[in-house]
Amino acid sequence: MNRRQVYSILLKLLSLLGVVVVMAVMINSLFPVDATDKNEKSFTSQTTIPPTTAFPVDTLIPGKLSITHWGGKQIGLLKRMKTPVPFTPGQPLSAQWRSVHPDYFVFYNTIGAAQCPLFVMPAGNRLKDTCTGIFYDTAGQRINGSGAALAIPPHYFKDEQTLIIGRWHDTQDDSGSETGK
Repeated sequence: MNRRQVYSILLKLLSLLGVVVVMAVMINSLFPVDATDKNEKSFTSQTTIPPTTAFPVDTLIPGKLSITHWGGKQIGLLKRMKTPVPFTPGQPLSAQWRSVHPDYFVFYNTIGAAQCPLFVMPAGNRLKDTCTGIFYDTAGQRINGSGAALAIPPHYFKDEQTLIIGRWHDTQDDSGSETGK
């Protein structure tokens, strides 16, 4: 057998293997995955509400972005450089600061279809999308151009040092008793 015949046989075998793989993929696509399959766990976990997450804010450095996770998503925590506004625990989301505490900004750290993370510019007064180059102020409002502001997860401050991510402040404290607002 000469070299030409060997190469011809190898080429035919590789072509046959390619056809078999393509046919297997096509046949497999005709049968959708049943929700009761072993993937059932992933379907049900998407509909449950994740538990709250506590974060100690006394570790945050002004102008530096910190990351935590809640519900499978990255949450950005930014301590603003200067805010002359006093804080009262239990106050609602401020339209001006887009936060329940004027010293801190809490937001989903990935945006857009590509889920690109944000980072803080060196001066500490702007956030930048790493994919598109879009800038946001420290309240999550878009600076250049028009478009949506950064999304804010539910959160509240349990006290001056503890941020709770996962629900908005309600009228019950952690012991279940009613508290006045």
